[in-house]
Amino acid sequence: MRTKKIKLSLVVLLVVISLVTTAGIGKWLHRSEPEIPAENGTIVFKKLYAKLADFNEDLNISGIITLYDGEEVKEKTSFELLRQKYRVYHRIDYIKQIGNENISVQLDTVNKYLWVGKPDKEMLRMQRKGMIPFGDLMADTSFFKIVSIPGERPAIEIFNDYQPEIKSCVLMYDPQNYIIRQAVIQWWKHPGSIENREYYRTVTDYQYNAAAAMNIDELLKSIVTVNRKKVEVNSAYAEYRLELANNLNN
Repeated sequence: MRTKKIKLSLVVLLVVISLVTTAGIGKWLHRSEPEIPAENGTIVFKKLYAKLADFNEDLNISGIITLYDGEEVKEKTSFELLRQKYRVYHRIDYIKQIGNENISVQLDTVNKYLWVGKPDKEMLRMQRKGMIPFGDLMADTSFFKIVSIPGERPAIEIFNDYQPEIKSCVLMYDPQNYIIRQAVIQWWKHPGSIENREYYRTVTDYQYNAAAAMNIDELLKSIVTVNRKKVEVNSAYAEYRLELANNLNN
């Protein structure tokens, strides 16, 4: 079902934000319209992303994702994102992703599925670096275009010609602190179709919270422990279907 694919895509998008993956952003977005005279959209984007990329600061975000079909609300989903340097706890609905420098798990509490693997070493290196190479990322402006939108709420719009499932993406932000307050994404119902131009809309509202007291290392230990390539699952998850990543043997 298309809505399920959108939900899965949102999981990916939120993980991208939490782990600061830059590989897909350079392909994001190109359009030839002249830029609206406002604060430069590309500069705003850099500032917004820099807030998420600063691994010297903990990040604790929660919110609601609302899926619309026209004006009808099809689904509402809550999410949480907690980052403590290289430790990450991320939940969207009933799916949790938890990781530290040594181990990463994905937990599906409805379908009782548990995936265990090692975190990506290159990603950990980027996290420790605590920055994004924005100069390299935006050097080739032919890949994408970001424009500012006039109105009561400051916003930038990103047009995507390289991901056919997305019609447009608008980020509303706080101009004082440069944090994203709301993201509105339009998803084509029939990507690639010229005749059918219907789309879904997701509205994600973000709330920025004080630093959380959650101990992510202890949370991981309460689910699984890995010693010398031996995986031991806590008895509370004994009925879960377990999948082990190949990189556990490395």
